[in-house]
Amino acid sequence: MIAQTEKLAAVRNLIAAELPAHAAEAHDDMPIAPRWEVYEALEKDGRLLIVTLREGLAFAGYCSILIMAPLHHGKSIEAMIDVFWVNPQFRGRQGGRRLFRKAEEELRKIGVERWLGLSRLACDSAALFRACGFRPIETLYERRL
Repeated sequence: MIAQTEKLAAVRNLIAAELPAHAAEAHDDMPIAPRWEVYEALEKDGRLLIVTLREGLAFAGYCSILIMAPLHHGKSIEAMIDVFWVNPQFRGRQGGRRLFRKAEEELRKIGVERWLGLSRLACDSAALFRACGFRPIETLYERRL
């Protein structure tokens, strides 16, 4: 499997095709309806990184990362994983690690100092985050209104 950066326009339809399976696995009752125009604007502004995972012609997974200057640490650059997913048929073969390694390589090139990611309790990926050098720093809470 190969992890590589790609432009959103090249993979938008591939990502969209994976969203129903991704949503079902996330056990989230909020409907997935990407605001593609916002992603496109972020990418145009240099604030979106897309890393994909491929095996031959097969689309095996993706990771979308937002790049920002944090409001509280304005002189630094941070990145936040927006979403990542590896198709179940490609799991157990280091795909997640490959996605994250490629992403880290690209984030270092642009001077990112801190990289953040969330692990949903419904489909816990904490082991992957730890294996890739992340450490837990906060607990995120939700209240539906």
